[in-house]
Amino acid sequence: LTEPQYRLLAGARPSLLQGGIAALVLLIACANLSSLLLARAQAGIKEMAVRRSLGCTRLRLVRQVLLEGGLLSLLSLPISLSLAGWAIGILRASLPAVASDPFSGLHVNRSTVGFCVGITFLATLVFGLFPALHASRADLLQVLKTDLARVSHARRTLRGLNTLVAGQLALGLILTATASLLFRSYRACCTTDLGFACHNVLLAEVCPRGSTEECLAFFDRLLTRARALPGVQDASLGSTAPYVFVHNGWTHQVSLPGHTAADQTACAATYNVVDPHFFGTLDIPILRGRGFQEHEGRSGSKVVVINETLANRLWPGGDPIGRFVRLGPSDADLAQVLGVVRDGKYHSITGPVKPYLYVPLGQEFSRVVRLLVKTEGNPAAWQEPLRRTIRALDPTMDLFPMTSLAQAIRASLGERETAVKLAGALSLLGLILACAGLYGVISFAVGRRRQELGIRLALGALRQDITRLILWQGIKLGGIGLLLGLGGTLVCAQVLKSALYGVSPVDPLALGTACLLLIGVTLAASYLPARRAARTDPMVALRYE
Repeated sequence: LTEPQYRLLAGARPSLLQGGIAALVLLIACANLSSLLLARAQAGIKEMAVRRSLGCTRLRLVRQVLLEGGLLSLLSLPISLSLAGWAIGILRASLPAVASDPFSGLHVNRSTVGFCVGITFLATLVFGLFPALHASRADLLQVLKTDLARVSHARRTLRGLNTLVAGQLALGLILTATASLLFRSYRACCTTDLGFACHNVLLAEVCPRGSTEECLAFFDRLLTRARALPGVQDASLGSTAPYVFVHNGWTHQVSLPGHTAADQTACAATYNVVDPHFFGTLDIPILRGRGFQEHEGRSGSKVVVINETLANRLWPGGDPIGRFVRLGPSDADLAQVLGVVRDGKYHSITGPVKPYLYVPLGQEFSRVVRLLVKTEGNPAAWQEPLRRTIRALDPTMDLFPMTSLAQAIRASLGERETAVKLAGALSLLGLILACAGLYGVISFAVGRRRQELGIRLALGALRQDITRLILWQGIKLGGIGLLLGLGGTLVCAQVLKSALYGVSPVDPLALGTACLLLIGVTLAASYLPARRAARTDPMVALRYE
């Protein structure tokens, strides 16, 4: 893939994931709207029968039900857009500065409003059509003559409501499990061993003017003064630093002397130009050999330090110390290996470790370098002293904003952090909607069975029995939603597999947490209607309708 194609695919994956999660929440909301319209149509089934007997057509009845849903959507649209703007402001405030840029696309614009208007009325039309057709299909003669037809129609309505609620609970479980998996993956990224120390390290970009000798002399003076600052443990320079640039350094075609570039041991290795204190500043362990010495590399001989992956690639099972590698197409580009350092992840936390090597400052020259300062506490406290030190050496140098290495790493996880926060917020919203849907269906069922409950109480049933009876209805719906949701979760987890790191798509903790949360929501949504049903007065219930 070319670089633009790679960036397009890298940016499309989180967008598709977040869009899919939002679509599931929209389905739950639409199912809620359909349940509301279906219950309302059932309550007015006799009125519709009278209208039809007076000459009203089914088309007009369908239009009436759809109009009710459209009015609800029209009222909810401005409220939703206002809440969206408020939520985006909160989200932008919690993201790193590079991701919270107001020009980065994270705001409500005309396209967003137009899309919301279109999807709202489309969803109202699609999900409001089923309740409208269902309500207008009743046999008007039977409904007008007897209550039995209305009871039969109410049972069919209740079955439709149960189906919608079970689907909402299943979608809620999928959302919760997805959010749990993404959170576990994000935590794994935050706690993974990067191979170097990232805490209490301050980063500053330095770009002096002048010839190569003048710049190297400036670097020496800068390191001496930076290490002399109170509270500074060490300081070093590198042409780049972990998680600062996209490519994190330049690339050498590395091969063994006498071998061609097509040899299976040859590879492309990213490299960094560093000073001898670089490994100590970042606590990068030197496993074999040694690091660079002062002013090493400024002579005619070339030396390098390589990582474990490159050492195993070039000399499997052998000792690379003292051997030579070719850093270009000819044998004139030979460099001696001084040491082997531990593998580290300098660009992508989730990606594999790649061949990497270090070149001493002076052997190759970079006018723009990163100054890494290891401090005893919060690196932010050393920004102003370091800025004054640089100004004292060169008052004309352009100074760029400083940051800590930990912040740079967190910024590289910005997309994952955003996905976790959005998934968590949307899964919570989805569960609330599913809970409201279940509460509405149970309340509808309690209203339909009011006379039955009164008779049961009059014949000696205890209020605890009525509570258990209604709770069991909610538990059955929750169980169906749980089974359907587990199946959907396993399918979605396989789709999410490429976006997860350090966690299995069928992680027991994530799935168990989602299931327990769904069970708790089901019991909470069923308890209130059950409690209200248990307080039914038998005399009032027997006179009902």
